Amino acid sequence: MRPGAGPRHLAFHPSGRHAYVVNELDSTLVVCGYDRRAGTLTPGTPQPTLPPGTGSTGRNYPAGVLVSPDGRFVYVSNRGHDSIAAFAVERGGAALRPLSATPSGGSYPRHITLDPSGTLLFAANQKSGTVAAFRVDRGTGRLSPAARC
Repeated sequence: MRPGAGPRHLAFHPSGRHAYVVNELDSTLVVCGYDRRAGTLTPGTPQPTLPPGTGSTGRNYPAGVLVSPDGRFVYVSNRGHDSIAAFAVERGGAALRPLSATPSGGSYPRHITLDPSGTLLFAANQKSGTVAAFRVDRGTGRLSPAARC
């Protein structure tokens, strides 16, 4: 990763040919090619984890990256912006297209995970002490609030 990016978390595409690295310090997500034989990652161009037009006021620290079981979508938790960013996977995993940023249902979402069926996404919000559940639209990848504990 480029200096100062602050790689925090990575997740592999189900094909095993690509990995997604979220950078905590510059709020970016990078698609990396993965060479299984050499065990090396080749980073692509970083893209923002925040939606276009998001002001630069306040700090944002992406925490987790998650790939849907079918490999069609990638999700990132944004601490500070308090959102879950959704991306559509394109070109067999080699590219991502931003879809949406859904409020996390609390403050400072750290860990995100999917239930075994891939139909619910859970976000653990550190500062509010809550876990929010979201329905995952399996066709579009978009999230809608389901519950908060």
